[in-house]
Amino acid sequence: WVDLWFLEPVALSIVGTPLEVKPLSLWYGVNTAFLLSVSIASFGYLADRLMGLRFLGPRSEPWPSGPVMFERLMAGLQRLGNVIARTLTAAPPRAYLALALACGLLPGLSLIPGKDAARWETASLAGLVVVAILAVLLAALLAARRRLPRVLLLTAVGFAVAMLFRLMNGPDLMLTQLLVEILVTIFFALALGALPRRPRVTERRDRWRWGRILLAGGSALAVGALVPTVIHAPRSDHVATFAREVAPDIAKGDNLVNVVLTDMRSLDTLMETLVVVLGALGAVGLLRGRERADRERSTQRHSESVSGGLLPGMAKVILPVGVVFAIVLLAKGHNEPGGGFVAGLSLGVTAMLGLVAFGSRSVQRRLPASFTGLGILGILTMLATGTAGLLAGRPFLTQFHGQLPLLGSSVAWHSTLLFDVGVMLAVAGAIGGAGVTLWTARR
Repeated sequence: WVDLWFLEPVALSIVGTPLEVKPLSLWYGVNTAFLLSVSIASFGYLADRLMGLRFLGPRSEPWPSGPVMFERLMAGLQRLGNVIARTLTAAPPRAYLALALACGLLPGLSLIPGKDAARWETASLAGLVVVAILAVLLAALLAARRRLPRVLLLTAVGFAVAMLFRLMNGPDLMLTQLLVEILVTIFFALALGALPRRPRVTERRDRWRWGRILLAGGSALAVGALVPTVIHAPRSDHVATFAREVAPDIAKGDNLVNVVLTDMRSLDTLMETLVVVLGALGAVGLLRGRERADRERSTQRHSESVSGGLLPGMAKVILPVGVVFAIVLLAKGHNEPGGGFVAGLSLGVTAMLGLVAFGSRSVQRRLPASFTGLGILGILTMLATGTAGLLAGRPFLTQFHGQLPLLGSSVAWHSTLLFDVGVMLAVAGAIGGAGVTLWTARR
């Protein structure tokens, strides 16, 4: 009755197809599980008898009870974890790469099928061109010796990856990649301005050179062998098919990415956005605490723009376009590429451009609230859209859709737009707050 009334209905509701559930029984015969259980019980009994009678002799104190032994085991594991954490915290990046290669990549090579099972597809000319551009950029990145050229080349690599996303029919990923690369470049430039100049390193023998080469080469070969396997691994399209079928009817949207993020998995989006905002607030707090002693002097010295002439004039034209572009991405994201996250990134890029062109004080005077306040307002907006579902007797973050009569016609409305507004404000506030703090402390 457990199989008939519990296991089979649950499996059918989750997977969508009936499963062949093995009937439960008290005896399955002599199998691997039975032999393991007998071995463990026998080993425990023999260990207890030998340790208590032969090796240790008679004990004046009783053996510790099971809970005490468990607590000692957990305390020992915690001490071992602390030792490992301290060791890895002070380790160079090559230690992490070696750990990933040994524990993840090399064991994963066993998943690679034989040459007869491997499937190879013909690459397009555009894909080959982008891969060639990536190879040239990566070679130039390895050859660069100064910090700023490395940052710019890393950004160019990100742009090439965005081109790959476009070739793979991922416009949302392409937009996100482009805006993230622009923001990373600006943040890197600000962070480099706050770092001391790197002293000139004299030529000396590097004993780790060949080790690093072998480590990098081994990682590249392992990843290159695993990627085709992962791409061509058999997978079920049940979830994707379900999302494509119900998105236009239930969520009233054609952009599957945005529908999943704001309607089907809106709780995940809320938590991830909250993590972004909290991370930005933590970075702001750390940097402000570091600069608290001379905050007034530093703000007065660095709040003005560092650019003159052409950039402020161009910024006066580009900034309104950037704001309008963000609004368009926000409004069209439910049915076309865009959404609240990409719109927030666009506003963040616009804010950083205004910061560089006019200075932090000038930008903040033109805002209705501080960047931190905008981020908090975005989180509250997302929570408010979720609370509306509770007030209607529905689950938290349930979204609503309908038709609004207007001038003899009807206009579609959906509460996911307000949720996207909250995401946009939260992302833009987090980016702007971190940018202003880095700008103030860049020297």
